[in-house]
Amino acid sequence: MKRSWILGQGVLLIIIIPMLACGPIAAQQVTPTPTKTPRRIQTVPPLEPLETEAPVMNIDLILPTPTETPLPTDTPTPTPIPTDTPIPTETPTSVPPTNTPVPPPPPPPPPTNTPQPAEPPPTVAPAVPQATPEPPSSKPNIVVELPDGNTFDKGEEFEVIFIVRDPDGVSEFSWGVFTQNQTALIGGDIDCRNAIECRHEEELEAPPLSGTFIVGADAIDATGEDNRGIGEIYIR
Repeated sequence: MKRSWILGQGVLLIIIIPMLACGPIAAQQVTPTPTKTPRRIQTVPPLEPLETEAPVMNIDLILPTPTETPLPTDTPTPTPIPTDTPIPTETPTSVPPTNTPVPPPPPPPPPTNTPQPAEPPPTVAPAVPQATPEPPSSKPNIVVELPDGNTFDKGEEFEVIFIVRDPDGVSEFSWGVFTQNQTALIGGDIDCRNAIECRHEEELEAPPLSGTFIVGADAIDATGEDNRGIGEIYIR
């Protein structure tokens, strides 16, 4: 009797411990899988009754109340609802009527009085060019220079420079020292050979008389024109 009780308690613990360890969910999820393996049946010889009767102890086992856990359900995926896309409508384009009258062309401008081109004036024959008259021949230009001044003592030496210019060319000139009554004291002739400028220098001695004397020259150019140039000296 005692042996049977111990076996009963062991079988009960074997059943309760997995239930406590796995919980009610595991107990619900474990589903025996049927197999085709033949079961092995083990025969147990009947136990002989014990001579002594063991007192039977009533043990109240409080088993956990299984709670129903809702199984997860498949959430349905929302299916997009097709919406009606508005179809663009064609806007009618207004076409102008083809029977539109074409305006008439503008009238041509009135004729204008186009002036006739004037006749060209008669061509005048060019005048025969006349010979340009030659300018009148210029006279020789005579310059009398006194580098040492114009006042001297009696017998003092001084220098006189005669310069004769003429664009026609200087043929010759004559120079001299004269008294107030045109009496020549000294002089000479210079051949210029038609040079445009003719120059001559003289070293002179003052007259031995006191008074005013004239130093000058008469020149002739290549065209025959003549001229005179003079200067004065004063003797103390």
